[in-house]
Amino acid sequence: MVFMVDTIIGGRFLGADAVAIVAIGLPVISFMLSLMVLIIQGCFFTLLQYMGRGDKKGFQRIYSESLWLAIVLGVLCAFLAVCFAPVFAGFSGGARTGEMVAESAALYIRTTCCMVALYGIGSLLQVKLRCYGYEADNMLCSAVNVLSNVVISILAVQLLPAPMKIAGLV
Repeated sequence: MVFMVDTIIGGRFLGADAVAIVAIGLPVISFMLSLMVLIIQGCFFTLLQYMGRGDKKGFQRIYSESLWLAIVLGVLCAFLAVCFAPVFAGFSGGARTGEMVAESAALYIRTTCCMVALYGIGSLLQVKLRCYGYEADNMLCSAVNVLSNVVISILAVQLLPAPMKIAGLV
């Protein structure tokens, strides 16, 4: 969903280069998000097993461990992206573009990767809500996440100085 919003806003407000920048960042951020989804789904099924057994202590322990794992993975992804964003952008197609697009793609990767940890924490909250049967609250969390991404992207694109506008697509 993030990339769809970023592509639409980038194409609408910033032009073809912004779409290219998002496309270059897509494989890197998708890989990081895939690792986070792996943790979240594993946590969800394990939590359901503990809940089915009525083991509330085990449930809380697994949830806490999963939350810490998501935070550690998010921080690791952010560190790698901040340190190696130009390399990642080059592997994803940035080497075949102009210098401005490649630099902006690295900036996009750096800013978007920070959302991986937040995505993990938010998704684990949704997992816990789902386990306890709070589907309406779970849907509300999803709606708030999507709406926040759209609003922040639009505001950042409109308010940031020209060289930093692509960083608003988070």
